Amino acid sequence: MLELSNKQRTKGQVGFAATVMSIAPVPFVNAIDEKGAPVMANQQSQKKYRFTPKPIDLDELLEAFEWAVENLVPYNGVTCLFGKPGAFKTFLAIALAWCKAIGMKFCGRWVGPPCKVLYIAADAPKGVKLRIRAWIEAHWAILEQQDLAANVPNLIVLDIPINLHEPRKDVDVAIADLQEQRITAEVLIVDTWFHSSVGAKMTVPEEMLPLLTELRRLMEAIGAKSCIVVHHPTKDGEEFFGSDTLRASVEAMIKLTWEDATTAKVTCVRMREDAFFDTFIVHLKPQTIRTKPDRRGVDKFTTLVVDVGAVATRPVTKAQRALETMEVVLELHLGNKATFTEWCEKIHEVTTRKDNSGKVIKKGWSEKTFERKLKKLVEQGRVVGGGGNQGDCYSVVYSEQAKKARGTVQPEEPDEDADEAVGQDESAVTNNRHVNPFQGIDGGDGGFVDPQAPSKHRQNENDGASNESRVPPDPVVMTDLEKEIEEGLKKSKLH
Repeated sequence: MLELSNKQRTKGQVGFAATVMSIAPVPFVNAIDEKGAPVMANQQSQKKYRFTPKPIDLDELLEAFEWAVENLVPYNGVTCLFGKPGAFKTFLAIALAWCKAIGMKFCGRWVGPPCKVLYIAADAPKGVKLRIRAWIEAHWAILEQQDLAANVPNLIVLDIPINLHEPRKDVDVAIADLQEQRITAEVLIVDTWFHSSVGAKMTVPEEMLPLLTELRRLMEAIGAKSCIVVHHPTKDGEEFFGSDTLRASVEAMIKLTWEDATTAKVTCVRMREDAFFDTFIVHLKPQTIRTKPDRRGVDKFTTLVVDVGAVATRPVTKAQRALETMEVVLELHLGNKATFTEWCEKIHEVTTRKDNSGKVIKKGWSEKTFERKLKKLVEQGRVVGGGGNQGDCYSVVYSEQAKKARGTVQPEEPDEDADEAVGQDESAVTNNRHVNPFQGIDGGDGGFVDPQAPSKHRQNENDGASNESRVPPDPVVMTDLEKEIEEGLKKSKLH
């Protein structure tokens, strides 16, 4: 038998040991990290993933949808406020800014506790400052009564634009300056989007998205949760200017429409997470403030402010106003008792338009139109009588049903007759006066025009501190009968 020497046994043992070491298990490589290095199986549980899908937990309470202004401005994200020049956009933005800053309800809408608001007056800062001052003076008595005057410093104004199209030149510098001064705000208002994105092609999505990105970066830097951007529309005034990327990216979109010298219509165009709010009317009132004397020695300036203490009203259509005119004619000029023929002839007389020479420029309602309007009055319970015979008399009534019908805005229906193109435009009724009942009830510009009424041809609402000029329309004869009916409409609201 061959026996191994001690030296040979030693070599064999060493060789065997080396073999055992060479086949030891190698740790399993399960993944590769961001730097390309292997991640072992026992290290995988320690990695934090950026993208981690999770199942829906039905027991988890989700965060509630918050409002900056109840049912109007969402708390998180960007709200776009747009409208034609002169549509009172800046006036509304200032009112919203003050209400958030001092914690005062906006036209009856909850705004939450007082908070810091940064208003960037990128367009005509001089005029904006005057309007901001006028608003607080107009509401000062209410602030003192509600013990809110101490919150006035919450509103701060930046009177130079931050060009979002120049991230390095403007946005980075603005963020650095604001953070160094420790300036924070819960709400940011940018007035206007045009003056805050000079050089950008807003109709191109590839340039609109970076603007929104820079805006959100600015919001994050100052801690703003909600932002209101004042913007302009296309030439026809129906849509906002720019790529539809803006509509898709904002939380809400609100359209302002000029109604008359002291009212504006507010319409919801988009609301991402909630139902559209009902269209309503905001009212403005004049306010005079003291200023430094100008070159003429005048030390006063008068502007308009949104009256947030007044309850916003719903718009009244031209068709509804026409029904009110029928009631006034029947009650005041026919003794609240008239046959179908008598009432129809008087309405035809009232709605016929004449120029200064007495020439008819617009025919009055036809019998067919009158009959259709009369049917609506009967259905709403606002008149009684008739009995199906033209010889029977009609009368205006003020029952609870009739009062409810008069206070409700009826849906507008397109007219079939060419002689009364009521149209789809809406008009407004303010709290302290009634809009001229003859303006447009028989169709657009052909209706009665009050020579004292301001024209819609106005200068840009942001033209510094200058007063907005208005071109008066060509006068049309207003008969004594029409004046009496206009007064009658005002009195009828007291019933």
